[in-house]
Amino acid sequence: MANGPTLAKVLCGVTRLSADLDSLQPTLSLLHELHSSVLGAFVHEGLIHSDVHLGNIVQEEMEDGSLALALFDVGQFEHVGPADVKALLWTLSWISGPSRYDQLRGIALHHLSAVSSLKAPEEGMDRAQTKLQLATAISNAFDEATSPFEDGSLPDKKTAYMLFLRNAERDGVVLPRGAFAVAKMVDSVFSQQDSFGLPDVVDDTIEKFLVRSLTWEEIRLIGIVPCIMTYMGWT
Repeated sequence: MANGPTLAKVLCGVTRLSADLDSLQPTLSLLHELHSSVLGAFVHEGLIHSDVHLGNIVQEEMEDGSLALALFDVGQFEHVGPADVKALLWTLSWISGPSRYDQLRGIALHHLSAVSSLKAPEEGMDRAQTKLQLATAISNAFDEATSPFEDGSLPDKKTAYMLFLRNAERDGVVLPRGAFAVAKMVDSVFSQQDSFGLPDVVDDTIEKFLVRSLTWEEIRLIGIVPCIMTYMGWT
């Protein structure tokens, strides 16, 4: 049980430019911590809360006067395995910016192909041919999602990820469990970060986890040594 208003009420009408933003810093700091906890639960435990909107977060004043947040609607949780988590994290990193579209293609395809499948693979193909068809379909869906718009601008990472999910489903690719739930979770976090000027927690959490868990096979898939050094922050 938690007694108090939802953040939808507490932060109603508030933006990063609001005059009273300083008075809300305790609430905004807690919201940033909650984002970190939500991302951490996904990265480390495979738990995805796909409905992290402000109406599901209650602010409660404790007996000592401090504030606490409670996240509700646990029916929106999904639990995925470590292989699915790794595939989704590399996908999010792959799609996070143009500099990584080529650099992380091999490693993202490696992980995605291992936990994805085709709805209707072509008849008569052996396992290797089916795997190649799957990787090609995923790669094409990604390239289309990250292509420039008619005005020459590139889609932001949130839009690109949603387009990638759409394209993959259209092309008969069954992505790992949690792919759509992660999209909802990340969308809520990004929107709240943008609205209230909060520090980025998504990219930071993902990068720290992937760097710490990097294997020699993943280093090989990323590519040449200078690319690895740049990605791991050694240059």
